[in-house]
Amino acid sequence: MMKKAFVFVLLVCLFSFSFSSSAQTATNSSRSYFTGRIEKVSLNLGLPPVSTEIWGITHDANGLPFEIPISFFRFIRRDDVTTTTEYYIANSEATLNEWCNYAHPGDIVRIEGRFWKMTYNIPTYNAVCTRITFENQEIEGAIVLIPKPKVSLPHVSESVPCIRTEAGREFILCEEDDTFVSHDGNEVTIGGKPFLLNSNVKIVGDVSQKYAVGVGEIRFLQICAKTVSQQK
Repeated sequence: MMKKAFVFVLLVCLFSFSFSSSAQTATNSSRSYFTGRIEKVSLNLGLPPVSTEIWGITHDANGLPFEIPISFFRFIRRDDVTTTTEYYIANSEATLNEWCNYAHPGDIVRIEGRFWKMTYNIPTYNAVCTRITFENQEIEGAIVLIPKPKVSLPHVSESVPCIRTEAGREFILCEEDDTFVSHDGNEVTIGGKPFLLNSNVKIVGDVSQKYAVGVGEIRFLQICAKTVSQQK
């Protein structure tokens, strides 16, 4: 009886360890979510190995280190090229902004995409992101209409409402179900409140940059409003 009990406890422990380990990591080509801080990741690449710094995340939002760091990875298939270009995000702030123009070093982000485990001298997960989310951001600007992104839901009209800041940055308005906010003539409803086009508003919500990986790296910023208020 004692032997059976010991075997049962051992199996429970092994299962618990397996589950807790998989909570942080992702299997090859799996779609997952991770939350962490944008920072530099060190890799040893090439033959012989050469130390290289690239952008990724190595700690969660509470500062606890991941068992295996995550490296941002991108690939682009252009219209005039049949092959796919793959590369990491080099460790300058300019290349980080070119890849995600809302991102800054140290930002806490939630990334969604596909992850591949790479067994370099320093193991890493390559993350091909389809969405990067910055939670609880405050955006202020005018409500305007812009052409819909090339990659969007088929039923979306040719124009979509967005918030355009004084700096000219545009955030497409979206609903909680991830569809774009619609408009009725000159009226746009945001968070259940009607606003006229060209009104100035302040929105607090989650900002996401989305990538359409399968048809080329087409990107746009969107915001899902939690609160909205009219501004003068």
